[in-house]
Amino acid sequence: MLMFIHDFYKLTEKSEHARKAAEFLDAPTNRALVRYHDILGIIHTGEASLLFLEPLIEFAGTLTYYEKRFFLNTLLMMTIVDVASLGFLNQARLETYQDVLAKIAKVLAGKSLLEVASEDTPQRIDRLIRSNNRFLIDPKLVDDRLGAYPDMKEFFCRLLYVRFDAGAYVLEPLLRYMVDPTSHPMSSETLVSLEGKHTAQIDKWITAVDRLLIKETTGQNNLQTLNLNDRSVKDPRNLPVFEQWARGF
Repeated sequence: MLMFIHDFYKLTEKSEHARKAAEFLDAPTNRALVRYHDILGIIHTGEASLLFLEPLIEFAGTLTYYEKRFFLNTLLMMTIVDVASLGFLNQARLETYQDVLAKIAKVLAGKSLLEVASEDTPQRIDRLIRSNNRFLIDPKLVDDRLGAYPDMKEFFCRLLYVRFDAGAYVLEPLLRYMVDPTSHPMSSETLVSLEGKHTAQIDKWITAVDRLLIKETTGQNNLQTLNLNDRSVKDPRNLPVFEQWARGF
């Protein structure tokens, strides 16, 4: 029944579908499972930072040890079934889900969520680049370019408080566009290997993401969702808008 109801509101309201579906339910754990059923997915794609786990962690903190185990294990199972039903399940996703659950456990054991989320930021950027399984990249290359970015600490701070709605279909294609302007539509399955010769494009992409944060968010240390659906290449009709936007960088 949870799997039937969890995406019901995607028919009309994609961004709020989880919250609205949860309102159908009375049992607190069932409500939380539906409310947070997509959180592991958007962390895997790099669209959200671990700070967006805070409401889930607050709920889990009210449960007994065995209730916590049931809740988190069931959330993992729902996520796997949901992703597999769409044909997107792979080893990388499973590893991300397990890693996130381990980090949730650290926070529930007393570690600061802000500290855990901050430590995860380089991995988040790497996940964002790999989100559509079309890039091969050595994580050390990303770390190297982030370390060379002159505003890195401020950039990391800005990233922490922002979720990119549709970011996997805007920011990954933006880097594809910078590397090869013909390979950014989601219909392109060409595998691109990012190497040392692409440092200029990676640097430009990091700058572009930071400019996006500065321009389109309030800049305050509170959680914000940046809606990028108007330029998401998941919908081919948006390609002209995306390309015009991407050329601005």
